Amino acid sequence: MKILLISPTEKGIGGVAQHVQGLSNFLTNQNHKVDIISSENTFTIPVKGLKNPSFMLSSFLKTRSMKGNDIVHAHNIPSALAMKKTHGKKVLSLHGIYLQQITEIHGKIYSNISKNYEDKALKSADAITAISKEACDYYSKDGFDVIHVPNAIDLDSFPKKAIKSFENQIIYAGRLSKEKGIDTLLDTAKHLPPEYNLLIAGTGPEEKKVRNVANSKTNVHYLGYQSKQNTISLIRGSDLLI
Repeated sequence: MKILLISPTEKGIGGVAQHVQGLSNFLTNQNHKVDIISSENTFTIPVKGLKNPSFMLSSFLKTRSMKGNDIVHAHNIPSALAMKKTHGKKVLSLHGIYLQQITEIHGKIYSNISKNYEDKALKSADAITAISKEACDYYSKDGFDVIHVPNAIDLDSFPKKAIKSFENQIIYAGRLSKEKGIDTLLDTAKHLPPEYNLLIAGTGPEEKKVRNVANSKTNVHYLGYQSKQNTISLIRGSDLLI
């Protein structure tokens, strides 16, 4: 079959990117032809509040000339516009509760605007999946037929090496953004006893706040972006994963 994957991202260690990478590799190994549209190969405006809208528009324009797909698989609500006008059976995978994420990042005004678009996106799909039980229950209560498909994990791809720099090592690895709870983590880190060391790996809009806390606390260490292999090794070597 010819399958088109549409995702805001396909590279890096984030959950959506890892999902798309794994799915693409699996489908390719099953002799399906897989194409991917993402922000890595489509024009976007790298400014807060404009990246998703610009991806929605550019991916929509890109799919207008693409024909012959058997399945079009969109990941997260911003990918649904491009999915909607393409040929083939349409699958929409939800990687969280979209309106909650929009509210956390942009506030209630953006959330109210997004609600109408979200409903239209969900109605345009032939099948809807959600990676979390929470998201599955949330959208099912709104009357949509949602299938819970948890993220798969390829254990063989994980390095066995453990990186342990401190006796009591705690790690957070992920996007440094408000909706991930990074503000709560930093407030807690200010009260962390000196015998515990917190490692923070990742990048995002709240990076400056993370750097400020790391500069003021000797037991808070900002590592910046880390590769997937290195991140897993750091997690293996830690006593607690946040």
